[in-house]
Amino acid sequence: MVFFTSEQTGFDIPSLMREYGATVWTSIEDVPSYALDGISVDVLDRVDGIVLDIANHSPNFHYLLAQSIVLQKPTLCLYPESSPPRDILKHLYRKNIPKTIHKVPYTESSIRDIIRQFVTSVQPAQRRTKETPNIKFTLRLTESLDEYLAWLSDNYNINKAEYIRKLIEQQRDNDSNYRNA
Repeated sequence: MVFFTSEQTGFDIPSLMREYGATVWTSIEDVPSYALDGISVDVLDRVDGIVLDIANHSPNFHYLLAQSIVLQKPTLCLYPESSPPRDILKHLYRKNIPKTIHKVPYTESSIRDIIRQFVTSVQPAQRRTKETPNIKFTLRLTESLDEYLAWLSDNYNINKAEYIRKLIEQQRDNDSNYRNA
């Protein structure tokens, strides 16, 4: 599932995404009722990726972009190669923007391939492996550990909680005792 938002562009991007097998929601009205049950943050929890036309953005564009960043959803930010939105791009090239946010200029000849690559990259893998963290856990740290996590966060563009989750996942995946239990 891919969420798409835009004002009118010269291309029917939702139709292109559907051609490559994506279920596309372009507004909250498109979302079926079963997908709205139990959502903790909002409907974006349930999508595999987000496509935003950053040149012709809709009124809720900034909210969607912020949620894409917070949720670290694979996000394709499209804009015409001939007229890049410099103010938005300047923001998107900041150090703290996750690597899941992709800024891609398009032309009439490249748009199909860009959409195909994005849809195929998010659809199958995300459905099989994406788990949404939803259990809170309090962890008390020493000042030196907190300083180290802050340093990692600044230098490797990963938040503290995500870093700790990745460490635990690696330990779990490499623990033969756990796998054999």
